[in-house]
Amino acid sequence: MNTLKALVTVLVLALLLGSCEKPDCQAPPPSYSFAFVDTLGQLLTDTTLAQSVKLTYAAASGTQMDVKENDFKVHSSSPYPYTYEASYKLLVHAAEQGKGDYTVEIGGKPRGTLHLKTYVNRNPCNGWYDLAEVRYNDKAVSPMIGNGVTYVVLVNL
Repeated sequence: MNTLKALVTVLVLALLLGSCEKPDCQAPPPSYSFAFVDTLGQLLTDTTLAQSVKLTYAAASGTQMDVKENDFKVHSSSPYPYTYEASYKLLVHAAEQGKGDYTVEIGGKPRGTLHLKTYVNRNPCNGWYDLAEVRYNDKAVSPMIGNGVTYVVLVNL
């Protein structure tokens, strides 16, 4: 009887510990948002200006490329009127690019450089790229943890 109990225990533990290899165990990819605030503390409230925010990067050829709108999508939110959700594809691009440097353009003008440093999460069931560090014009940007993770970036508008 003890042998059967031990065998069942081992089998259950093997299923529980080994289940993270299955796709249905995989956690969803991380979600990060960015809010742009004027250095004087003014929130970005103008709809036209908010819609004009975009990221560009230098391709291997040196050509400036736009990050696709779906990879840095604007959302109405609270407490910031507008936030920009970085897609998982953007995190992968930052990792594969090696540098992870993006020029932030607002109103058609370059405002600064956003640097995304990524790493691969090695936790079971969560092997996604995550953000290790965000910098804007070489200054660290701390995340605000709440309903998701939002990085508040101070820009000169």
